[in-house]
Amino acid sequence: MTGISRSRHRLSSTGRCPEAVDTARALTAACYGIVTTVDEAGVVRDFVSSGFTEAEHRQFIEWTDGPKLFAHLRDLPGPVRLTDLPARVRSLGFSPDLMRPKTFQGTPIRHHGETVGHFFLAEKEGAPAFTDDDEEVLMLFASQAATAIANARAHTAEQRARCRSTARRGASSRACAPGSAPRRSCSTRHGRPQAESRPRTASRSAGH
Repeated sequence: MTGISRSRHRLSSTGRCPEAVDTARALTAACYGIVTTVDEAGVVRDFVSSGFTEAEHRQFIEWTDGPKLFAHLRDLPGPVRLTDLPARVRSLGFSPDLMRPKTFQGTPIRHHGETVGHFFLAEKEGAPAFTDDDEEVLMLFASQAATAIANARAHTAEQRARCRSTARRGASSRACAPGSAPRRSCSTRHGRPQAESRPRTASRSAGH
């Protein structure tokens, strides 16, 4: 995902997802965890990793096959568990160079049927595969993440609408003020705020 920002901060649109991925890792004995959010077009907007070093996190977000793999995972009908992640990635025609973990489980994060992100856990410690119980934990935290993401988006949309309304009222007041230049009307047009062109990322190394 070449070109995406690498700032290490709490992501506004992921709510409590950083803590959720840490806890899900601990409960399932997973070495690594990733939560992403996607926009309406399915493009990754936020990327939160847990268990990776800073260098590993940076390599992952710069991986050129990343967007294509996430597009594939986005279209999965439900959770998936794998015992050989590199082989699966290779079978899809992608480079497995960064796929060091073998065991994997992941699921789309959906809110009212809409995919809003993905939740992944990898490298089960002390076992050859993730279990049914591990999948239940994953689905529980994915459901909580879906609610957090939806609430954060609703809050952001409300703030933006309030800002646009305030801007319109301010422009209208200035246009109608005594001594202002003649205008055809007291209304003004405002474009929608330009969306951020680059996704946000955050890494949480092991032990944090």
